[in-house]
Amino acid sequence: MTESYTENVFRYIRQIIRATDLYSRKVNKQYRLTVPQVVCLRQIMESEFITPSSLADNVYLSRATITGILDRLESRGLLQRQRNNPDRRKIYVSLTPKGQELTENLPTPLQDKFAERFESLPYEKQRQIDELLASVVEMMNAQDLQAAPVVCTGYWNSKGEMLEAPETQKNKTEKESSG
Repeated sequence: MTESYTENVFRYIRQIIRATDLYSRKVNKQYRLTVPQVVCLRQIMESEFITPSSLADNVYLSRATITGILDRLESRGLLQRQRNNPDRRKIYVSLTPKGQELTENLPTPLQDKFAERFESLPYEKQRQIDELLASVVEMMNAQDLQAAPVVCTGYWNSKGEMLEAPETQKNKTEKESSG
């Protein structure tokens, strides 16, 4: 018996989810970083100096999540927080040399690879894929869900903001209680 189109579509969706999950696991295993941490490091490198609130806006994370991520990255010596001289209330974040070196050596994010290939397609093909994926989202009753333009597995709140994975939160809690 031949497979139905429905089964094929489910397989394609699952393959996308799996590729994203494998990338996330690889980065976590090799660099001990979550994808949200990688996204933050890349944004900080691109901006050189950025406020935590601007970083949160740029990477679609809540300010509370950014604070936790920055704390963990700072404790690893990957970034530093500095106060602005004229306005001591304002804090800027920048990479340390160690953070710069690590960020430069991180693998290319999945979304960058995809974007490069997708944008090389003829306009009409891009439009068709866009319309078809919008239809899939609607069929899954997911059209009202907020989603950041970031390709990663993970955990999201009701506003569509990326959260740290539970295992990261668990590890943080274990370190705090043992230290």
